[in-house]
Amino acid sequence: MIRHINNYHSNQTNSISKYALSNCKSLFDFLNAKSEFKDTFFIIPEDTFFWISDFEISDLQDFLQIKRYLQKIGELSKAKNIRLISNSSLNINYFNSNRNKELRKLSMLGELFDIMNLPRTFFNEICISFKHCSHNNHVYYADKKDMLRKFSKKFKLLPQSVTKRLTVQNNSSKDFFCTQDLFYGIFINTGVPIEFNSIKHRLHSGGQSEEEAFKLALTTWSSFDRSVDIDFYSKNSNSRMSDFFLKKIKDDNHHCNDRLTSYSLDSYHNKTITNY
Repeated sequence: MIRHINNYHSNQTNSISKYALSNCKSLFDFLNAKSEFKDTFFIIPEDTFFWISDFEISDLQDFLQIKRYLQKIGELSKAKNIRLISNSSLNINYFNSNRNKELRKLSMLGELFDIMNLPRTFFNEICISFKHCSHNNHVYYADKKDMLRKFSKKFKLLPQSVTKRLTVQNNSSKDFFCTQDLFYGIFINTGVPIEFNSIKHRLHSGGQSEEEAFKLALTTWSSFDRSVDIDFYSKNSNSRMSDFFLKKIKDDNHHCNDRLTSYSLDSYHNKTITNY
């Protein structure tokens, strides 16, 4: 039986399972059809797995078919050398509270990546950024250091399928976390590396220059054998990058494909995702 964590009516559960299957099939078909998706990376849109906070995958009625498509996606990503990356937002106050939806969300992502037989490394990372917590339509804020301390403590409850892939990304909101906040609040306590986002940095620098913040984030990867990726979210993002950052990419030969990543996100998100 499906566990009705959010009081879903029983007559909805079958359609939710069908939507989950449809999204997994669409992701496979999309990656398989695009010959240019080779030796690159693809950020899986967050709503592809819209159900993960509410259901165990094994309880979905179409679980066996979903599992087969996930396995095919994993095989395809290896054949084309595509880095599949999950980039999602996390409500840190809910994660730190006794509510288990956000913890379940991360745990389920780790399970899905395992089903796809993706390595438990940062090659296929689960990257999170934190979002605002609201109550009765009013945004409220807790002490930032306390929030990060609680997150680091609860981090220990996550399975290795998550912890060995997890990265954190700086926020654009001044009410949340800049690169320096994440370094001292999360990396020092957990070892979780920072995926630096230049565009968000310029919206919330935390008093650091772009070069200072980038180098600080870079130190969190010093013990890992991995090239640092740069996150872009606009087809015209090159025009928005500073001279320092573009030079850093060129000098260090960092792999990035702005056009392809943006194209893949826009096309897949707009044409194939089904919401319930």
